[in-house]
Amino acid sequence: RRNFVAPKKSTITQKSSSSLAKPLGTTAISKPIVVQNPPPMIPFKVSNEEVLSGEFTTVEWSALVRGLFSVSHKLFSGMALVSTSRKQALEAIRKNDEFGPRLRQRSGEALESKLDHESKEVFAQMEHEAEQHWASQQKLELQYSSDNPATSGPLLTDARRSALRAAARPANGCKCGSSTHQFVNDPKCPLYEDVRRYCTANSINDAWNGGHDGKKRKHEIMMLRKAIKEKKKSTTKTSSSCAIASAHVDRFARLRAETDAAAEEAAFVMEMEKIQSSKMKKAVFAPSLLCTLVLSAVSSMMDRYSVPEKEDGTHQVVSNDREKRADEKSRLDVDGILSKQEKSRMDSSDDSDEDDSDSDDSDEEDVPLNSLLLQNKTKCSSSLPQSKLFKQIVPATIPITAIEKQSTSRATPSPYFIAEILKHVSETHGHLFQEPSHADFAWQQRHRSTLTSPLSKEVMFRGNPRTPGSLSFENIRFVLNEERMSRLRDAWQCPHQKITQQLSRQPSSSQQQPADRDTIERLNDEWVVTQLSSDAVTGLRHEINVLVSLGILSIQANGKLVLKQGWERRTPHIVLNEMRDSWGPELDIHNLFCIDDRIKFSLESRWEHVEVGWRFTSSPEDSMFDDDGDELVFDDEEYQLREQIFTENYTNWVSEKSGMGEFGV
Repeated sequence: RRNFVAPKKSTITQKSSSSLAKPLGTTAISKPIVVQNPPPMIPFKVSNEEVLSGEFTTVEWSALVRGLFSVSHKLFSGMALVSTSRKQALEAIRKNDEFGPRLRQRSGEALESKLDHESKEVFAQMEHEAEQHWASQQKLELQYSSDNPATSGPLLTDARRSALRAAARPANGCKCGSSTHQFVNDPKCPLYEDVRRYCTANSINDAWNGGHDGKKRKHEIMMLRKAIKEKKKSTTKTSSSCAIASAHVDRFARLRAETDAAAEEAAFVMEMEKIQSSKMKKAVFAPSLLCTLVLSAVSSMMDRYSVPEKEDGTHQVVSNDREKRADEKSRLDVDGILSKQEKSRMDSSDDSDEDDSDSDDSDEEDVPLNSLLLQNKTKCSSSLPQSKLFKQIVPATIPITAIEKQSTSRATPSPYFIAEILKHVSETHGHLFQEPSHADFAWQQRHRSTLTSPLSKEVMFRGNPRTPGSLSFENIRFVLNEERMSRLRDAWQCPHQKITQQLSRQPSSSQQQPADRDTIERLNDEWVVTQLSSDAVTGLRHEINVLVSLGILSIQANGKLVLKQGWERRTPHIVLNEMRDSWGPELDIHNLFCIDDRIKFSLESRWEHVEVGWRFTSSPEDSMFDDDGDELVFDDEEYQLREQIFTENYTNWVSEKSGMGEFGV
């Protein structure tokens, strides 16, 4: 009993009891589970336009820029024509398989802060470049006329110069604000000094100086006045009849001088405007639709760039006719196949769809409009002779097939061509084009939409995201200088995979080595184009998406934007009305609106305005669309009724919303 070891027995008992306490199905020895913690989030802190901490790496900045450019295009709603907000784009980028992993250490707030910071830098650079440009131009104006208020006051930009030219003539002095002269053709007036300098630099000795040749006529008028004064001195002061006669003669001479001077000024202004629009490529008047400006810019670029693909994947710019014809033939073949598919789809449709098409509307507020449209349609068909009767298809556009939507959704426009459109619009119409009002902007989107399901009022009546009346394109051209455009063109000609592979090899941590200067410059260039074409600045990217969705523009595989075959048939009614009222060939004979001739004459040759609306003139190539010869028609009265009802509904909705916000009623 003394040799019995009790602790050993208790130890065995303790082990057996602990083994019995374990649950069934477990082993005595288990490996620990390693849980990887998510990477720490890096905040982005900025103070007084300076980055304090959390600067983005090159990999992160590349993913953010490329994601904004490509993801926003894929999120665009082609039927409702609703633009994608920046918040939605950032959420989609973070969930994207290609760009999301590179931004896993950045929250949504950090991305927003980074974009806000970079946006302010773009605006600051744009304002700085514009101020330097106009300051240098003002020095030339001061050398020409230093005593003129227009040159000694605020900078005489193209926008201010155009506003002064269009202003009414003051009671005293000239439109430029000077009291030393009265008419704009005076050598001291700076309002047309830019055109004068262009004529001098390019040796244009046209009739632009014909206004100064009127010195002989002015000299004759001065001699007449001098003779009247001498006659007054020779007559007696008590002769009232002679005084009355002298007053009549003086008044006649003054009116004749003013009439002759006004006629000389009008001739001078006309010659200046012709030179400005034809030689300087700077518009005198601007259309009210951004759609027209985009179509004109794309049309002007189509003749300059023809880009076949090399064997190594790069693109080379050529301008010979053979390559152009080959490229055009390939596009015609593809469009012909799609058109035949569209023809077969339209042939299988029933005629009853055309009769009931007028009753299809996505507005619940437009219910009273249907009865009015049916009544107007009955009146028009009964009043017109049999020769002017034609079938009406609503909407009067060719629908886009699913194959076309899928093919266009894959391609993304190149930043280089978007930059070309931005620069073209800025240089040609930037000093004149004003952003539409909230009501006009909402109507433009609603009028072109092909959506047949109801929309919420917040979406349907969404106003202009930019300030109405602002010159959104005015200073765009100053940040798109030749160096930046050259880099964008080089980046377009070589594939993006090289830059992507170079960035993917770099570590994503904050201790990565700085990337080369060329890569950073290319990323910044793409960011500048993305920001300038966004809804917050110009809305150009949204307008391009709309035109692609409507089948008016096409994006080629290399990112080039071109007019799609048959684009004339899909042109909206609002564009045709604007052509008829302003920049059509019949009214704008001198092309003072600077609209490309392809747009003007193509629409004029294919569309005919009749008594009740617009009729499309078919051609032999259109047989693939219509086998019975039916003609697409826009009804002007229907358009006016729809616009009127939409404007009333928009006004009521804004009034209710404003009343709830301001008065709580």
